[in-house]
Amino acid sequence: MQARSACAIRMIRNLYTSSGLLIARGYDRIAVSSGGPYVEFNLDQIVHDNIRRIRTPHFYFDEYRSNCPSNVMIYLQRMTLSKAPYVIGKYYISPYDLRDECGEEIPELFADHSEVGSI
Repeated sequence: MQARSACAIRMIRNLYTSSGLLIARGYDRIAVSSGGPYVEFNLDQIVHDNIRRIRTPHFYFDEYRSNCPSNVMIYLQRMTLSKAPYVIGKYYISPYDLRDECGEEIPELFADHSEVGSI
């Protein structure tokens, strides 16, 4: 039996960029749409000192980026999209851009959540 890393057996509380910058403390759910999975955050979970707003015009969301070499894109949903699970006022980040405190991808962010009510 293969040993699991210390990060794999702890509950994920802090989420980091691949550059090691703390980007969020916890998350709400995984939202899955035709564009793939996105990790959903509320206002209090995002570490606002570690992100900056990008002044690029988007109709449905405001764009933010992480203050690190990873340049992770963060969406703040502003309008609803038909048939998309995004909630106005929530932040979204691709799970491909997130790591645990050991710098490893987080498998639970990629799991099929369709059976537990995520959309």
